[in-house]
Parts: sequence; structure tokens; C-alpha cells
Amino acid sequence: MSLKEKITTGIINKPFFIAVYGQAGIGKSSFGAAFPEPIFLPTEEGTNQLNVARFPKPTSFTEVIEMLNELPLTYKTLVIDSLDHLETLIWRACVAEANDFKIKTIEDFGYGKGYVIAGDKWKQFFDKLNILRDSMNIVLICHSQFKTVNDPFHAQPFDRNDLKLNKSASSLIKESVDAILFATFEVHVKTEKSGKSKAFGDGKRILYTEGRPWFEAKNRYGLPHSIPFSYESFIDAYKKADPSNLDGLIQSINAKILSLASSEQKKAAEKFLLEAGKDLKKLTSANNRLDILLN
Repeated sequence: MSLKEKITTGIINKPFFIAVYGQAGIGKSSFGAAFPEPIFLPTEEGTNQLNVARFPKPTSFTEVIEMLNELPLTYKTLVIDSLDHLETLIWRACVAEANDFKIKTIEDFGYGKGYVIAGDKWKQFFDKLNILRDSMNIVLICHSQFKTVNDPFHAQPFDRNDLKLNKSASSLIKESVDAILFATFEVHVKTEKSGKSKAFGDGKRILYTEGRPWFEAKNRYGLPHSIPFSYESFIDAYKKADPSNLDGLIQSINAKILSLASSEQKKAAEKFLLEAGKDLKKLTSANNRLDILLN
């Protein structure tokens, strides 16, 4: 068969490959447990109160890889809970393999060398996941943290919610998965007569699927910007999303243009969108380009 004969067209539907992050206690583990026939690889004690299948808690990165190698494919979803505790195991493995009594932490390698070594182990981990992703859903759970962003287009740095991981590990995950989902409580801010601002809310949980300056998020499923944080809402939004729906695609592109930091990029994107009109091929190209710019 020639290479030309191997060309395919149309949408390729594959199992979910997503990462969901947020503060402790928001319900990330319960979200993962709601996926079809899940099995947890628990690097922390977050699943004790859930009636789910789980591996024993690994004590080393080597055990994590062994569990992935021996994972029964009868399960339909693999949940890693959590990535930030997995990173601790990776760092310990790097220190142990250094075989140098002077190196006791990942920082002791100096000049960021420890994180480069850790990056090789993260790649080993994702090589295993990439083998599994065609046969089962993969849900990666992570805690959140505020990271300071020094944006050259803003006079002052600002804080953004992001994955609680080293920068290089975080980048690899964002590149690999089809969605980065940020779970948080809905908060309203009211300014009192004294001029002070007061935050309040009723405990409503929100799942953001597209990034904004104050949090990291993305999705390749055509999901709306935000949905209630539950498995049912996620699946409902996924089923309603139709990449060939022009109105929905244009709405998604407009939302992403607003997230661009550069005014020049915004103008260029808006011009391209106007010229694209109802051309699905051009709109899809613009949407993919925006995903790259926002990563």
C-alpha cells in the first residue's frame, strides 16, 4: 500500500486523555472515579473513601512503571492520583541513581540539571501512557498552585493558577494531553462601602476548559469555556460539542483570541477570522494555531 493510500480523513474518536487540577478537596478524585470502570494508581491517599479498584500505593518510581506494565486492560479508565506526588517519587529516583552522598535533593544537582534528569523519567512515564491511550481513558489528577507570570505585555507581574509541578514537567503534560481542566469554586466579589472587597460563594464548583490570564486550561474537544464540575456535565458538554459546527467553532476561536496576550496577535487573528468567513478548513486551521499559541 502506498503512502497516499494510507491517508485518512475525518474526525478520529479516541478515549479521553485529560488532566484535571485544582485545590485540595474540590472533588478531583471523585471526578476520576466517575469515569467508566476506573482503576487508580494512587501516589497519595486520596481514594481511601472511594469504592474503586486501585493499585497499592507505590513507594518508588520503579513501582509506578511496573504497575503500568502490568495494568489489566479489562479496565476502561486509568486514573493517576496525583501527578505532584508522582513528581516526588521521580525526584527521589533521580537522587538515588546519582549515587553521590552530596546529592540529597533534586536541587543539589545544580544549575537545573536535576530537573533535566527528571524530565527523562517523565518521558518514560508518558511513553507508557501513550501505549495505553488508544485502549482506555486516562485521567491525570494534580493539585494547583499560584505561579507568578512575568508577561512583557503587562507592566506588573501577576499570579496564575497552574499545575503544582516543575515548569518542564508541566509543559510536557500540557503538550501531551487533549485537555487541561481547572476545577475551582465559583467566587463572587463584592465591594463594601468601606472600599474593601469581600469574596463569597455558595460552594458551586466550576470546571474551566479554556485558559484565561488567571488560570491555565485548554481542550481539543470543542467544550464551552466553563461547565459545572461533574462527570455528567463533562460528558454532556462533550456530546454536544461538534467540531464541524461552524457557529460553535467560531465562538471557540473568538474566546481564544481574547486570551492572547499580544495585541498584535489579537489583531492578526481577528483579521484571519474575518477573512475565513465560513470556510471550515481555514477556521479549523485558525483554531489549531490558537491552541499552539496559548500552550
